[in-house]
Amino acid sequence: MASETVGIPVVYLFHEGETELGYLQSLAKGRAIRIVPMPSVSSPIALLGRALRFAVESADDLRDNLNAEIWVVFDHDEKAREMAEVGAVLSKCPAKCVDGCRIKDIARCKSRDVLARIHVAFMSPCIEIWGILCTEEGSRMNRFSSDRHELQRLLHKLMPGYDHKHRAQFDVGKMTCVENAMRRAREWMNTHGQFPECLNASHYAGIYPLVEKVLSAPLKSPESWRRRGR
Repeated sequence: MASETVGIPVVYLFHEGETELGYLQSLAKGRAIRIVPMPSVSSPIALLGRALRFAVESADDLRDNLNAEIWVVFDHDEKAREMAEVGAVLSKCPAKCVDGCRIKDIARCKSRDVLARIHVAFMSPCIEIWGILCTEEGSRMNRFSSDRHELQRLLHKLMPGYDHKHRAQFDVGKMTCVENAMRRAREWMNTHGQFPECLNASHYAGIYPLVEKVLSAPLKSPESWRRRGR
């Protein structure tokens, strides 16, 4: 087994769509952190399954960098049945666990140390709620629709460059209120509880700890600091 070391933070990102990936890669640009995109799929259960398999199959590599984490990012998106199954998936050893423990309890799995590196960041009702919270106009809003289509239209209004159907990429230049968005997201988490106890939350922004992690990574050089306009 490889010796445990602390290296540059690495985020293995399992994601539903391209919005999350593009946004996080943009935040990480010029910072001492790597965002490694993993194969995307539109089902939260399938995403979690892939993340679990990746964790046990890559256990030695993960143990070699204590700063390596696995993040699964997806929308609540009214998938009530799937969401109800997420907690169960996270509590069981992967079906093809390479350690061959063949048990249904992650706490007893030989790979439980790397499985603990898996973090779930789900959005309710959709990723657009985060984009809205980060804009100046959105930071002043007290009420938000629970309908994802309305939120997508609102984000397009606040961020004209964003088009869910044709160009679902956040305009980071419009997202000037990230600290406020993280504060609001923490309030929602404190109100509803951590995943998976908060499945019925109308609004949730589970991506904020990952955003915080990326932004806390140091810039690689003074030149990159200037390029980011800080």
